[in-house]
Amino acid sequence: MAKSIQVTGVISITSKGTGFVTPDENSDFEDKRDIFIGSNKTGGAISGDTVLVELFKKEISVITGGGSKVSKNRREGRVIRIIKKTNRIFSGSVYVSGNSLCIMQDNSKISGHIKIVGDTKGITGGDKVVFELVKMPVPKIND
Repeated sequence: MAKSIQVTGVISITSKGTGFVTPDENSDFEDKRDIFIGSNKTGGAISGDTVLVELFKKEISVITGGGSKVSKNRREGRVIRIIKKTNRIFSGSVYVSGNSLCIMQDNSKISGHIKIVGDTKGITGGDKVVFELVKMPVPKIND
């Protein structure tokens, strides 16, 4: 069985929840191109986290401007471990969604709905809050 290729780097998450990992300059891995991470393969990482990624190649076909099809190897992987978490303290505004209180964060490092869990006594829509993110937001709120 072939040994998997693992790379350490810093992840940047897009507004769609997909990510790109920039390999560490000091790593032994020679190819320093960004590694695409699908939205379901981020392992809970947020932008700025240092992560360990397992690489896999994916053959894709690209249609060129002239209409010809070209195959390319796209570097893709999945986060297998968060090595160092970036700051998890954020600010935002509270809003009501159905029976839930949620936060629209002021920072674009994270995307998705942040549902407030636990004691919400005294919190209302429109409140400004500072919070610690303990679990990545879900793409959709299920009341």
